[in-house]
Amino acid sequence: MEKSTEYTWEAARKELAEYLVCLGFPEELGERLAETLGSLRAMDLMSAFLYRTEPRTEELIAEEVVWICRETGGCSKTTPVI
Repeated sequence: MEKSTEYTWEAARKELAEYLVCLGFPEELGERLAETLGSLRAMDLMSAFLYRTEPRTEELIAEEVVWICRETGGCSKTTPVI
C-alpha cells in the first residue's frame, strides 16, 4: 500500500513544533500555535515567518500570530497562544 504524500494538518503541526524547538522554544508552544492558527495556510505562514526571521522572543511570535489571524480571517477564538 502506498503512503500518502499529502501534506496534513498533523505534519504541519509537527514541523512547526520541531522548528520552534530548534529555535530554543518549548515544544508545547508549537502545539499551542497549531491549535490557535488552526488551518494549514496559517501554519504555513507561521513556518515561513519562523524560517525567515528566527525570532528570539515569544512576543514576536505572538505578534505574528495576530497578523496571520487577521490576514487569514481564521484562527481559534478559544485557545490563547501564549
